[in-house]
Amino acid sequence: MKIIGQGHMDGACFLYSIANAMQCLTDRTNKAVPAKNWAEMVSLLNASDFLDSRIGTMKTDKNAELQEQLALACISKLDPASNYSIKTVKDLNASSRFEQYVTKETVVLLPTQEHWYCLVDSQDKVAYLACSSAWQETREKYQEGSSPRLNRVFNTTIAFKDLKLMDNRAIAVSIKQKQSGGKKSK
Repeated sequence: MKIIGQGHMDGACFLYSIANAMQCLTDRTNKAVPAKNWAEMVSLLNASDFLDSRIGTMKTDKNAELQEQLALACISKLDPASNYSIKTVKDLNASSRFEQYVTKETVVLLPTQEHWYCLVDSQDKVAYLACSSAWQETREKYQEGSSPRLNRVFNTTIAFKDLKLMDNRAIAVSIKQKQSGGKKSK
């Protein structure tokens, strides 16, 4: 398995969407997140809230700026060797041009009422997602694929018209500087 799944370390989809963003942007899909970095990220937070499925991000859902700060702090703990920027994207809907937000250097964290996804690519109004819980729902049919436009690993697709984004916003995560020596030869 390449995409980090919810339940591998705990049950916090916001945290897993950040970890999957880091994996995607640094082309680390064949490497595990170092346990030390994960532990440092979790210790940074009031982890009991993020790890409790009844709470998750509920306490921060109405504060986009705080979620931006948390996402940046978390991804910086997971990958201290790279430089990231975080920005809230507002006024999104099914008609939005998501291709302009998802680029070689950027992925988008998509919050819904129930879950956080990492949008790794989009094409023809379809979201190609790294979903931390997809492997649990269809274990016998679980598959990872390569997205059509950016050739990124994804494990589920959803039409944008079927995604009900919380407050019509998302968090764009961009890498400013990739780690040296990161490309894998084929």
